Amino acid sequence: MISMELNLKRPLMSGLAQVLIALLFVACIATGARAEQMDFGGMYGMGGTLPGSYFNNPATNAPSCPAGYTAYQVLGTPNVDWPAFWCGRPHVSGVDPLFDFGGIYAYSSSTVQGAVPWKGYNAYVNPFTYTDTCPPGYSSSQVLGTPNVDNRLYFCYRPHQANGPSMVFAGMTGDGQSPYPNPTTGTKYTCPKGYVRYTAYGTPNVDFAIFYCGIATNAASVKAGDGSLGIGEPIVSNTIVNNWGLQGQIDGILSLHPRVVRMWMLNWQEFTGISAGVVQPNNTNLALYQQAVDQLVRAGVTVVGMDNSYPSWMTGSSTAADSTAIPCPSTGAPYTAFLANWQATWKAQALAFPSISLWEIGNELNGATTLLPIQTGTGSCGKVRFNYAERLKITLDLMYWGSRGVKAGNPHATVFMPAAAPVTADDMALNDLSLNGVAQYLRDIYRAIASNSSLSTNKRDYFDGANWHPYIFQDATMSTWVATNELVHSVLVNNGDGDIPVLLSEDGYTTPNTVASQQAMLNTINLTQTNLPWVKYLIWFRAFANHPDPEFALLVGFPFQQTLSSQVFCLFTGCSNLPYRQY
Repeated sequence: MISMELNLKRPLMSGLAQVLIALLFVACIATGARAEQMDFGGMYGMGGTLPGSYFNNPATNAPSCPAGYTAYQVLGTPNVDWPAFWCGRPHVSGVDPLFDFGGIYAYSSSTVQGAVPWKGYNAYVNPFTYTDTCPPGYSSSQVLGTPNVDNRLYFCYRPHQANGPSMVFAGMTGDGQSPYPNPTTGTKYTCPKGYVRYTAYGTPNVDFAIFYCGIATNAASVKAGDGSLGIGEPIVSNTIVNNWGLQGQIDGILSLHPRVVRMWMLNWQEFTGISAGVVQPNNTNLALYQQAVDQLVRAGVTVVGMDNSYPSWMTGSSTAADSTAIPCPSTGAPYTAFLANWQATWKAQALAFPSISLWEIGNELNGATTLLPIQTGTGSCGKVRFNYAERLKITLDLMYWGSRGVKAGNPHATVFMPAAAPVTADDMALNDLSLNGVAQYLRDIYRAIASNSSLSTNKRDYFDGANWHPYIFQDATMSTWVATNELVHSVLVNNGDGDIPVLLSEDGYTTPNTVASQQAMLNTINLTQTNLPWVKYLIWFRAFANHPDPEFALLVGFPFQQTLSSQVFCLFTGCSNLPYRQY
């Protein structure tokens, strides 16, 4: 735990410690090499619980650099900052480095220099995960962090590999009474052309700043870290239906720097029909969807794809009025044919967008009007609505066959159950703020799967992750937000699924340009980070509104302007931090 009451000055070091530091400093003078790319050889720093102790470099298990690497000091002002060093050597083509560099994360006592609020602290997040974690396959090693003196700093490393995420490294530079230059440029605070300068550390009046230079490679393969904040929007549909500029929407979303985007991937826009089990593409619209997905992924965003549409070519309906309805299960062959088409369409989705590995199979299927029976043709059954038991049975079918489709297109994908709406089973409460209806719906899903011998009794054949919409339309507190969501999560725990990923895939307030909604949003995010550690992603609804009344949206008008709530969103995502402020 970091004390937020950090000392502004360091205690005087012992004579022996001062001698050791002096000797190390002399030994670690930079050579002045100007190589642009550097091989990374680890870091080490002074600090810990005992006077004169060090955080060792894992490359040597000592406060030193491996053979062939030079130690460069990046921090250390007497009585202000403990010393910190990084190890590097000029990169030679064809010569493997000892380590791959996976970025840095650290903590701060303020957000002034670009740290963002994170789980009760302020963090300089890792550029691969956007959290205080390392990319998969990397280990973390502490460099600084003396209790009640220094904030903590960690670097991420792994033994060199040819593939996977890594940071092309071009040195570090640090602040101080005498700033420490980057040896790749010979000047302080600078990076070679083409490299991004990341802030790694620093709190005004507490810790001097550290910066490092890099180019993140294969970053798109790393999903946003657990607990990340996202936003949802039907981006391409806005372009097709409302004629909103696609690039303007993409830039607007990136201006908020969400770590996750829940994107409507509407099959009736992407495809034109199905023949002999083969889904036919709409190449024009697919190109728009691909443009949006590619740009978001290249910007480091994790995309969650969601679809909940049932076009007539999928259902067999013959009228436009039935274009969002499905055949009745009691009709036999028409319903079976629909499920086969549903499976084939999800396979086509997963194949068309391999960079999306998180998929939602439907949306709010527990709602009374989300699933409707078709009214004409062989799939009709004279019903106007399905009852709760029928919706539950249909939901299981859609999850089972949709999941099979996704896994056929991408075996490594994660499939989330359709998000449960905050309604009651009897449909009497359309806004069930207690979330009791959601909890009951999940209980019923587990019971129905356990007894479904006709398909499978294995939960993982239906979903890999859980998902619900916790709209509470009031300020978030321990009772209104934490307790209600814990109630729903307890259903997962009681069914052996306490460790599966959970999306809170829609939350928001109808009047985002008010102080009350701004405060409620702030409380919602803080309470989620600090009290709901099982949340994979908290996703806000929604990004845009193209009229004076925002109605949930964080950005309004075209070109889009921020709302009061968007300022809170940006507080947690670092919208104004480099390199994101270019948007």
